[in-house]
Amino acid sequence: MFFYLLLAFSVTVKAYQCPPSRILIENQLRNVHIPGLAAIVVNSSNILYEEGFGYHSPISNQYPIDPSKSIFVLASLSKTFIALAAMQLVEKGQLNLDVDVNQYLKFPIRISHPLFPYSIITMRHILSHSSGLGSNYEEEFHHGMPGDDFLKTNLTDIILRYLLNKASWLSEAPGNVTYYTNIGAAWGALIIERISDLTFENYVRYKIFDPLGISNTVASYRLSTFAMRKTDLVEHYVYNVSLLSIYHQIAPQLNVVQALNSSEWLYIPHYSISVYPSAMLRMSARSLSIYLRSFLKNFSPNLLQNLSSIKEILHVSRQEGSIDEPNVQYGLIWNWRYQNNRHLIGHRGWMPGVAHTMMANEKRSLGIILLSNGDITWGDDLAKQVSLTLINIMGQLFDCFEKCRTKTNYNSGHSTKCIGGTYKSDTGIHPCILCPNVSSNPGIIASISCITCSSSSFCPLGAIYEMNSTLLTSISEAYAYPRSPEMDVFEDILLNNMFSLGSTDHCLVVSPIFWTFILLAIFIILLLGIASLYWWFSPEKQ
Repeated sequence: MFFYLLLAFSVTVKAYQCPPSRILIENQLRNVHIPGLAAIVVNSSNILYEEGFGYHSPISNQYPIDPSKSIFVLASLSKTFIALAAMQLVEKGQLNLDVDVNQYLKFPIRISHPLFPYSIITMRHILSHSSGLGSNYEEEFHHGMPGDDFLKTNLTDIILRYLLNKASWLSEAPGNVTYYTNIGAAWGALIIERISDLTFENYVRYKIFDPLGISNTVASYRLSTFAMRKTDLVEHYVYNVSLLSIYHQIAPQLNVVQALNSSEWLYIPHYSISVYPSAMLRMSARSLSIYLRSFLKNFSPNLLQNLSSIKEILHVSRQEGSIDEPNVQYGLIWNWRYQNNRHLIGHRGWMPGVAHTMMANEKRSLGIILLSNGDITWGDDLAKQVSLTLINIMGQLFDCFEKCRTKTNYNSGHSTKCIGGTYKSDTGIHPCILCPNVSSNPGIIASISCITCSSSSFCPLGAIYEMNSTLLTSISEAYAYPRSPEMDVFEDILLNNMFSLGSTDHCLVVSPIFWTFILLAIFIILLLGIASLYWWFSPEKQ
């Protein structure tokens, strides 16, 4: 009977695991050709779960995804910073969401919808994607550029050229239709530049990152910021070599090529877009989680002072959804959607070789970040499967952490500190792993990776601290290192000691075979007692 109960329990655990098993998530990613994923679950004060899956590249296992180190371009998640910046200016009395934006732009020419020249366009229209602005792909294909070349462009010139082109506008008046665009959000960022007299890049740095304690060395719009951390930058790949000719036709400046030693993947070198505020912020999942936790706390007190400000961000102006996504309703850039029977608030982001989602539940008691180097650019069947996979993984994480309702930190099993020179990067009962060469860990706090040493330091396998290589002198090793144990896997060690009683009282007490003998003795005593009672009260004896 006990055996069947144990079997039933194990089947139940496998059917529903909280958090979802690593193997389950890795299989889901592999099935839709997502090379890597960083996943983080937070409440307003803590990281509840943090895990990396896969690698920076689909054709190399050299650089695993690490939520604390792997740098992703955030794509459209970057837009949410525009909404926050706007509300900061509203609180200072420098911006009114419901007046004509021309009073802030101060262009030599008035900007208006060419078909509705007497209808004003407001900042609320712009941030809720209801300004009447549409897509102009002929213009937008030129926005992509290699490396940090966006620094060679002028944001005002790019946006003004787009706005003055009649082909860039829908046939609906401002406020009458919702249509999502990159250029519209960048237009909002330009207004913030004009009011604050700061580039938007510097505005985010001084007014958002600094108050949150996010260093400008770990979050930036520029690739050059990470010049000394190039191996931390997540690469961009697309699973479909037949798209190569299309990329060469519409965006030759991106220098897309077939990936080396692969017949299936395209490689896209790191790139940028000229309307950088809409898409080009780069940071790790862990750094982004600081921002999301602040959102769960109403961006208070460091970023926003008034509760009315977060209400403005969340408020839906038009109940009708977007033309391209009818089930999505927009507040100020942040948008509401139904997913896995939940009403979620947040934003999704995608670019070639990038597919992300950042969402909070309706009560904003829980938030989830999924950053991946998957691809949904072309909207084909594979793109739909990639989107659905990310939705499903997010649903599994919400299911887990909404139902648990405990204060347990599910930080993937590595919340316990490892000793110096080691780290723990996997879930469950596993030993700490020695830091690889050229890295170290002092063991002061729990760590899922070791710290990369500087090029002038000596950091052997299992290093605790860096040592200046100039202080070292050559010596001869007098004795060989002792032989390592033959078995180092937890299950093997347990099996090897299961039938050993040991030589101390403690070993005797914890030995499985000792307790087996105890239970066997109890069983024999009970059996003898039952037999004695049966004999004593048997009918023949009476």
